[in-house]
Amino acid sequence: KSNFADTTSTGRPTCSIAVAADDSPVGDNDPHKVVVDGGSRPSRISALPLSWSREGVHHLLTSSGYPNGFDYVLNCDCVYEPLYGKSHRQLVDVIDELLCINPRCTVISSVERRRADGIDSFVEHMKSRDHVGSVEKVLHDDKLKLEIYVTKGIK
Repeated sequence: KSNFADTTSTGRPTCSIAVAADDSPVGDNDPHKVVVDGGSRPSRISALPLSWSREGVHHLLTSSGYPNGFDYVLNCDCVYEPLYGKSHRQLVDVIDELLCINPRCTVISSVERRRADGIDSFVEHMKSRDHVGSVEKVLHDDKLKLEIYVTKGIK
């Protein structure tokens, strides 16, 4: 069983979350659910709002039926100070809380490098959090200006 969260920013400290579990039932008429190929049988993906706060994390986990947290969290292009300001600090709090709840969670952050993007500040802030065990850059592509970081909790 794998629990999965995907975050994409809208310029405010609120984002969408997609939750998938291999043993989730599918087939109801919820317009926010999408059936994907989960291997031997389909999985369910649900889009749910997340307020970028520790309280928002607990609300999401309760409302999604995953009180013990997610195994994987993806965030993409959520850090860019000229557009989003310092909201990445709230994202770091969300990630820290998710790692507190489930220290085995793996967080994958994809960022596009741009002038004055704030990514270095985001990474340093992540490294200083109580429940973050490691932050590792696993991809750097100069041509695409793309970096991917993997953050893990303290086990």
